[in-house]
Amino acid sequence: MTDMANDNIHEDDLPEQIGSCVACGTTIRDGDDYLSCIDGDMMCRNCSPTYQDILDNPTHLWQADTEMPFTQKEAQVFVNAHLSQGGKLTDKATS
Repeated sequence: MTDMANDNIHEDDLPEQIGSCVACGTTIRDGDDYLSCIDGDMMCRNCSPTYQDILDNPTHLWQADTEMPFTQKEAQVFVNAHLSQGGKLTDKATS
């Protein structure tokens, strides 16, 4: 995230704004971690769910290819892929 309070940073020097968090309104800039939703909305890193959240509420996350919510089994496969790469359940599901 960019620190706008720093007087040495000018808007023109910041990465391009690519959207805003649907949950809190925070500006999301190119290079920031965020969750992209299938409807085009974005969630900033702070508002994005953790992998544990996905297991706890799989239907809150929708699959881009089917536009259907995850089933518990599909959520487990998704989370297991993250864990197999050294991830943790407390990691935010962002890219």
